[in-house]
Amino acid sequence: PGGELRLVSEQMMFRDRMAYEGDPVLLTVWAAGYASATVEGSLDRSGPDLEVELERGDLPLAEGTLVRGGKGLPGVSISITPETSDGWGEDDFRLLDASKTDAQGRFAFRLPAGFYVLRWTLDGMPGTRGIELPLASPLVIDLSRLATVRLHLRDTNGVPSTDHPVSLTSRISSSRTLRTDERGDTAFEGLSAGTYEVHLFFSKAPYGVPDFDQTVELSDGQVETLEIVIPAD
Repeated sequence: PGGELRLVSEQMMFRDRMAYEGDPVLLTVWAAGYASATVEGSLDRSGPDLEVELERGDLPLAEGTLVRGGKGLPGVSISITPETSDGWGEDDFRLLDASKTDAQGRFAFRLPAGFYVLRWTLDGMPGTRGIELPLASPLVIDLSRLATVRLHLRDTNGVPSTDHPVSLTSRISSSRTLRTDERGDTAFEGLSAGTYEVHLFFSKAPYGVPDFDQTVELSDGQVETLEIVIPAD
């Protein structure tokens, strides 16, 4: 009531870096039917109040369609969060909005200009896509064109390394860590085309710099298979 908003928290999350008391910050405010406005402020326990003037207008539209095999995917839960373009996790604790795709697989959000991540889960498989608003055109996210990295991990005697953590990182997708199964296999699925890094430690107790680090270039629909051998001590 009265258009007043007070943010009070002992712990806060920021898009680009951690900020501390007294640091300058940028606060972006928006509302339905109004364009966004950004003002400068600082993290002070007793700092001055900020007054933000909003003008009538439209926010950029984040719209698109989830498809597979040329058909729209209805009823898929999809969310959008502000992130950095350097990489992001699979969780959505910065959640701004969420909805389900309509009967044709379409979704739409209105948010200020900036970098965001779309997250969805289909058939138990999480997927992400980084986007920059405003969009040049509506998105078409074709899940049948997503790529996969398969990996087999064994020792020099051919014995599979089971329950071994393997990480996949990228500037265009979430950072993910999986463990190998009883056959020494694991697979990162639902990947967009782009450049990825596969990391792992030969020890199951990771510390310091990874022992294995390989760059993988993926195209639409590609399945890349890696055979990794853990050297003898």
